[in-house]
Amino acid sequence: MVLDASALLTLVQGGRGADAVRVRLPDAAVSAVSLAEAVWVLCRNGVPAADARAALEPLVPSPVAFSGEQLWQAGDLYQTAHAAGLTPGDYACLTLARHSDRAILTADSAWKRLDLGVRVILI
Repeated sequence: MVLDASALLTLVQGGRGADAVRVRLPDAAVSAVSLAEAVWVLCRNGVPAADARAALEPLVPSPVAFSGEQLWQAGDLYQTAHAAGLTPGDYACLTLARHSDRAILTADSAWKRLDLGVRVILI
């Protein structure tokens, strides 16, 4: 399973579906870009950067680096998915899922409307 930023935020903020994320977290992968997006959202919402780090770092101590090949795949995805309003973190999550042949866990229902070549599970 690959977690996107919305899944991480659901867990940190205790939103509906947090238990579904918590159960999958030990075996999940998270792109460094998706983790950065979660940090940005928390900070945009007034959470001090140090507090965002304290909340997220224990959950994702080893984010997956965004590789050069994933960068080019993200560009290809933009051509088909930009109308859905996906973020750079979403593209990183998608390329990681494709590269590792894993499903994505997300709280973003927009993903279900897209045919992205990966299994998407909504929390």
